[in-house]
Amino acid sequence: MTHTLMTHVLTTIFTTGPAATPTAVPSPTATATSGSSTLSTITGYLGIFIGFLVTFIVIFWLSLIIWTFRDIRSRTQDFLSQVLATLLVTVFFIGGLFIYMILRPRQTLAMPFLRPKAEAAVPQVRASAGVAVDLLPLLCH
Repeated sequence: MTHTLMTHVLTTIFTTGPAATPTAVPSPTATATSGSSTLSTITGYLGIFIGFLVTFIVIFWLSLIIWTFRDIRSRTQDFLSQVLATLLVTVFFIGGLFIYMILRPRQTLAMPFLRPKAEAAVPQVRASAGVAVDLLPLLCH
């Protein structure tokens, strides 16, 4: 309940007393209060919904910033690139994330070291069997 509605209800209770009886026909002021009450209720729920939406967007934005920082650190040791990528997502939000995804280095720093190990771990496959070996699950841990 909003403050004005609560004040109106409390004023009505204290001024009419316990002997007041409800009327069978609603008065014009009761109808206006009912419409105002509905509008106040909708406004209250809308405010709560907007509060949750803003909270979700802020948490999502912060998680994108943290993810971008961790991802760029795994792809380059250049401090300036790390700062610029993180600032790109911080300032431009989802648009900055799309730009970062296009411009980021293709491989992580660990991939050149893992590729020979992964290739050595793959068993020899007979060429006549026509079986293709997929290295992607071995490389992307």
